[in-house]
Amino acid sequence: MKKLWLILLIGMIAAMTISGCGTADEQIDNNVGGNIDTGYETSTDNGEDKDEIANEMLSTTIQLKDGDYIFSLKNNSDKEIELTFSSSQEYEYVINDSEGNHIYTYSMDKMFAMMMKMKTLAPEEEYNINIDVKEVLATLEKGVYTLEIWPVAAETEGLTSTIEIVVD
Repeated sequence: MKKLWLILLIGMIAAMTISGCGTADEQIDNNVGGNIDTGYETSTDNGEDKDEIANEMLSTTIQLKDGDYIFSLKNNSDKEIELTFSSSQEYEYVINDSEGNHIYTYSMDKMFAMMMKMKTLAPEEEYNINIDVKEVLATLEKGVYTLEIWPVAAETEGLTSTIEIVVD
């Protein structure tokens, strides 16, 4: 009798574990390519609208220097701007082919630490990030592609920069 109860208990634990794993995979699949609600309000502590900050106080650029892509986020204002990141990821990028087909997303094969991270940009300060796409470009066929990069801070919604890439 004890063996029957033990087998029944093990079976129930296994069934709960399997059903729980299936639910998690389903949730992950549903979020691929979708928008994730970060829960941030649409204003900063000083009452300014996020879009106003992104469009008037910050700018982004991409430059190609010595084979490396440099993504820059610049504070164009005379005030400090505090940026809020909800993980260790500071930027996102996508590569599209000449027809606009999505080829690669930076975060699709990465994991980032879940944490609150703050970065303060002083007036006129420029924050430069080296974007290494060499490994991805090596896998692409010859052609023309676009690299679109944007910061993922809550206050930078709508900021993006795009550059054309020619793979020979």
